[in-house]
Amino acid sequence: MKTSELQTNLIAALVAFKKAVPVIPKTKEGQQGNRKFKYAPLDAIMEICEPIALENGLVITQGANGHRIETRLDHISGEWRETSMPMNEVHA
Repeated sequence: MKTSELQTNLIAALVAFKKAVPVIPKTKEGQQGNRKFKYAPLDAIMEICEPIALENGLVITQGANGHRIETRLDHISGEWRETSMPMNEVHA
């Protein structure tokens, strides 16, 4: 993980964010092999979390860089964290 040199404000904002986020209901059902499970869909998670993140000066951005997806968490102070993961190449 890459980070800004300082993260004091970012960490404080993340703590406040985590304290404010309620338990998100698992309203969808899925199955993997014989295993069934319930999960919260991304749109429901974002609907609850995005306003709380913004109230705490946090924003997440994502973008593709070649065959990697880069995710960055920025704080209004200029502090940040960034990570990337490989994506599968799509063959037409």
